[in-house]
Amino acid sequence: VTVTMVGTDDLGNPVTRTVVTGPDGKWSFDGVRPGVYSVTETQPKTFVDGVETPGTGTTSTPGNDSFTITVGSGQTSTGNRFAELPPASANKGSIGDLVFLDRNGDGKRQADEPGLGGVTVTLTMPDGSTRTTTTLEDGSYEFVGLPPGEYVVTIESAENLTNGRQDRTVTLKVNENIDDVDFALGSNSSALGNILALTGTDGFGLMRRGLGLVMVGSSLMVVSRRRRRRLTR
Repeated sequence: VTVTMVGTDDLGNPVTRTVVTGPDGKWSFDGVRPGVYSVTETQPKTFVDGVETPGTGTTSTPGNDSFTITVGSGQTSTGNRFAELPPASANKGSIGDLVFLDRNGDGKRQADEPGLGGVTVTLTMPDGSTRTTTTLEDGSYEFVGLPPGEYVVTIESAENLTNGRQDRTVTLKVNENIDDVDFALGSNSSALGNILALTGTDGFGLMRRGLGLVMVGSSLMVVSRRRRRRLTR
């Protein structure tokens, strides 16, 4: 694995040096003058990035596959470690939560605000590919078996609901489980509000009971396989 050191020494000279790790994974740069250096690992393609651990002896700040190290006169920095994971052991993360009907428009779920089933949720993976799922009856959804990286979770607003398309960007660490990526959809007062007033439930409650809704002029029709009932507003 290639490790590169770039920086400026105490004499103002630019420094760029490269080493390759040995069979035991160890690496080192000898004869380093005082200065500030960035030490970076080239990510091995067959592994998943793990957690960097800063060493001792100098100021060392870990980043993604890198350390920023300040070396003083006569000082050394040891124990700076780049961790890698085999793919199978790193693909255990998850992202999820729920989609709910935000009746009061405050973006927070209240006790009387139901989850919305049947909403399509799309997950854009770090490599640009996508995965899709549908919320369960209680509005919940979850994507599992995820490697670390940056993801985008997207929903499209359903018919008679406001707020439109919504995106959430999520950064997932190794084997992390993020369960608070929720989406609030507001009701269309001219449709769902009237349904609630006339039937005692919202349109999604009707659909869960196998009923359909048809708007005819200024009237709402609640339709089932066995009977039709007309509700006039």
